Amino acid sequence: IICVICIPIAGLAMYSRHKKIEDEKRMQSLAEYNAKKDLEASNQAARELPGDDEQSMNSNGSFVDVHDDSDKSTPRSAAGSSLAAMGAAGAAATMPRSAVQTDDKAEIRRSVKILVDETKAPKSADQLLATYSGREEELLSHLNNMKAKQSKSNDIRSLVEKTNAPKGADELLAAYAGREDELLSHLKKMESKQDQKAEIVSLVAATSPGKSAEELSAAYEGREEELIKNLKKMQTGQMSASQLDLNKASIRNLVDETAPGKTADELLSTYEGREDELLKNLTKMKSKQEMKSSQRDSISSIVDEIKPGKSAEELLATYDGREGELLKNLEKMKSKEELNSSKQASVRSLVDDTNPGKSAEELLALYDGREDELIKNLEKMK
Repeated sequence: IICVICIPIAGLAMYSRHKKIEDEKRMQSLAEYNAKKDLEASNQAARELPGDDEQSMNSNGSFVDVHDDSDKSTPRSAAGSSLAAMGAAGAAATMPRSAVQTDDKAEIRRSVKILVDETKAPKSADQLLATYSGREEELLSHLNNMKAKQSKSNDIRSLVEKTNAPKGADELLAAYAGREDELLSHLKKMESKQDQKAEIVSLVAATSPGKSAEELSAAYEGREEELIKNLKKMQTGQMSASQLDLNKASIRNLVDETAPGKTADELLSTYEGREDELLKNLTKMKSKQEMKSSQRDSISSIVDEIKPGKSAEELLATYDGREGELLKNLEKMKSKEELNSSKQASVRSLVDDTNPGKSAEELLALYDGREDELIKNLEKMK
């Protein structure tokens, strides 16, 4: 411990002290040099003045002694100049460092306030700065880490919704706590795979290669990019006036079904020469709308069964764009209610068998949330 900690600290302290002493000596030498220059200048000026026995003529023509008390102040003036020079040198040595430190602290405080607003930290910037007084850089590091983590969390939530992952964002974030980068990588791969699948479906529809998209995907598993490349080549070779007309007809049908907000002619004009891309986008839109419609039907059905306290319309308005997440939550709620219903039936049966002195409803009210414990006790009694 002494070798690893104490000796390096002692060495650092000795170096700091030595550097401080050297800086002080350097600044003192500079001050002495400036004072010496001022003194030499003063002496030179004094030598140019008349001596004690010299005289000068005044305004009325008479001679007067020019050696008066003014020359007595010369040494005092020189000493004053020396002190002024030393003070200026000391100020020059200390001001730049303190000014830099002040600027750095002000910049850190500005950064902290911006990050507190961006991260919506539980405490205000002033409270955090007071808590971390003297450790502002540490606070800044924590806030930057918080911002990076929130950014990853937002990206993960967006990808979970986009890929319609089998688990909700909260579940995945809890499961991958501390491994968010790994989770993000998995979700990006899933997104890429889904995009490739959609592109393959679109290209198969456009080229009619003789096999379904599922068959081709199975045959090219792990080589989806190669399959897409081959299908694009086939599409280029097959594209003709008649094929283009077919694509346009499909586009018009899809526009009628999806109502994207523009007419088929407007879209065809915008995507001229890229009709296959337009067809792909409209196919995706249709698939998404169908999935959304299916989710809405399932949500309405579950809401009618479990009656969560809000209507299906209210829940759908609250979870607009997150229907998949709402459906998962409702399915969990339904599963929980079915389990509770099964447990309550078991309790009623055991109460009938054991006659414990209280009704099943009274016991269920007393053991609300602890039905397993109640069942265990009744089975022991039985």
